[in-house]
Amino acid sequence: MHRIVYLIGSSLLYAAAYQAPSQLWWCAAIWPLILWLYVRTGTIRWYHGYLWAYVTLALQLSGILYGIFYLMSGSTWTCMVFFTLVIAIMAIPGALLFAFAAYLDVYTTNNPIRPFWWLTLWLYLTWMEYASLLFWNNYGCILLSPLIFLSIPYRYIWPIAYLGKPLFLAWWITACMVTAGMFVQRSFIKYFIIIMMIHGTLWYFAPLPSTPPSYLRHIGIIRSSFLLDEGNLSALHHCARHIEHLCNQHHDIQVIILPESSLYPPAIIDNWNSLASHTWTSHVSKPVIFGGYTLCHDSYYNTAAFSYQAQILATFDKQHATPFIERIPSWFQYPCIEKIFYKLYGSLLPGTQPRKVWQLLPSLYVVPYICSELFFGTNPRDEYHRVPILVLCNTKWAPTSAQELMLWGARLRAIEWQRDILFVAQHFSSWCSARGTIVPLISEKNTCS
Repeated sequence: MHRIVYLIGSSLLYAAAYQAPSQLWWCAAIWPLILWLYVRTGTIRWYHGYLWAYVTLALQLSGILYGIFYLMSGSTWTCMVFFTLVIAIMAIPGALLFAFAAYLDVYTTNNPIRPFWWLTLWLYLTWMEYASLLFWNNYGCILLSPLIFLSIPYRYIWPIAYLGKPLFLAWWITACMVTAGMFVQRSFIKYFIIIMMIHGTLWYFAPLPSTPPSYLRHIGIIRSSFLLDEGNLSALHHCARHIEHLCNQHHDIQVIILPESSLYPPAIIDNWNSLASHTWTSHVSKPVIFGGYTLCHDSYYNTAAFSYQAQILATFDKQHATPFIERIPSWFQYPCIEKIFYKLYGSLLPGTQPRKVWQLLPSLYVVPYICSELFFGTNPRDEYHRVPILVLCNTKWAPTSAQELMLWGARLRAIEWQRDILFVAQHFSSWCSARGTIVPLISEKNTCS
C-alpha cells in the first residue's frame, strides 16, 4: 500500500506545479524523489506506470481542458467522456516505459543507481517534450514539460541554451536521482552538500540579468477584446477610445499592440479599411497591431494585422492550428467529434504565406508569431534568428494557472532560443529576454471582453 502512496504522491507533486506555477514550481524538483522511493521499495509494474501517467496527465491538463470545455458545443457528459478517452490514450506510453523499466531492472536490482530506471524517466520526459500521441504532427508542447518550472527561478535553467534540451534533461534527472539515492540511504550530510554545490554552481555562473531596451517605453498594450457585430461600429469606437486614453497617459507610446483575437468576429480584417475609416483616423494616429480573423475561399484563418491610419499594411496567418481548439487532430477528424467542439465558425486552417519581419519602430524589428506557434515545436519557425519575436496570445479562455504557464513558457523559449520575446496577451504582457529577464509592458490596468 505504501508503494501506491509513493506513486500517487509523486503524481500529485508533479501536477501541483501546473495548478499554481508561481507558488508551487519547486514541486518539479521533489516529485522524482518520491517516485524514486517507489522504485527502491519493490518491483516495478506496468499497470503502476499507467496509473501514474493517467493521474499525472489528468491533473496536469486539468487547467487547459477546463478552458477548452467552455469553448465546446457538446454536452457536459459528452465532453467528459471525450477528455477521459484522450487522457487514457496519452497515458499508454507511461505503461510501456514502466514495462520497459521492469524488464531491464531485473539486471540492475542490486545497483543503487538503477541506470535503466534513469533511462526510462529520461525517455518519458523526452517524449513529453518532443512528441505526444495525440499531437504527433505538432512535435510536442512546451507547456507539458516539467522544465518550464525551472525557468521561474532563472538561475536553474540557463544551461539549457548551451546543452540543448535532451542533454539538460539528462543532467537534471541525474542530479535528481543522485540526490534522491543519498536521501533514501539517509546520507543526509552528503545530500545537503551536493544540493548546495549544485545550487551554488548554477547561481554563480548564471549570466547577469539583461538591461531592458529603451524601445519598451514606446510600446503600449491594449489588453481588452472587442466584438464588432455586423454593421455596429460602437465597439470600434470603444477600442479607439482605449487607445487614445492609453496614449494620453503615456506620451512616449509610439505603437499599440492588441492580443490575438482582440477584434472579431471572422472576416473583420477583410473589411477593415472600410470599417476603420469611419472612426479610426480621427482617434488613432499611431501604428496598431491586432489579432483577428480572415475569410478566404470559405475557410477561416487566425490572422495578425499591422495597420496604420485605418489601412492594413501587412498581415500574417497563423501557420499552426492548436489541437482541439482551432483544429481537430487527424486521428479524431470525424463529423461526430467536430460537432462536439465548434460552436460558431468551425475549424481554422493553418496559413501558408511566408513569415516576414515587421518594423514597429525605427530601432525595433520583430517576427510575428501567434500563440501556439511559440509553444508547439522544438525549433524557431523563422530564419531571422537575431530578430526579436512578437507573439500574440489569447488567454481569455484559460484559467489563471494556464495563463501563467503561457508566460513562463514564453520565458523558457526566450532562454532556449536565445532571442528576446514580446509576449502580448489579455492577462500578462511582458518582455522576456534571452537571459531570462521579464519586464511588464505598458498596458491599461483592466481588461474587458
